[in-house]
Amino acid sequence: AAPSQQPAQPTAAQTVTAPPPRSGPQNFGLVIGVGKFKYLPADKALEGAEKDATGVYNLLISPEGGLPRDHVRLLTQEQATSTAIKAAMQEVLN
Repeated sequence: AAPSQQPAQPTAAQTVTAPPPRSGPQNFGLVIGVGKFKYLPADKALEGAEKDATGVYNLLISPEGGLPRDHVRLLTQEQATSTAIKAAMQEVLN
């Protein structure tokens, strides 16, 4: 049997460093899921809105989605007020 090979350790000249911060376009997300509304009868509520929004949020921050967690906000149901939406937009853009 052939001896197992250990991966070579990088030398000082080969040390990997983090890439510089991106200076180009960046992606951000604000995901809103509201299914219950003040003036909408309960039987007309959108039953999957919160679950769907949470799923989209989780996808965006996953390795497949590729967005940093601090670039995405999730607001659902009563959290999704006009004030909270405007504040979340400012947070992700600053």
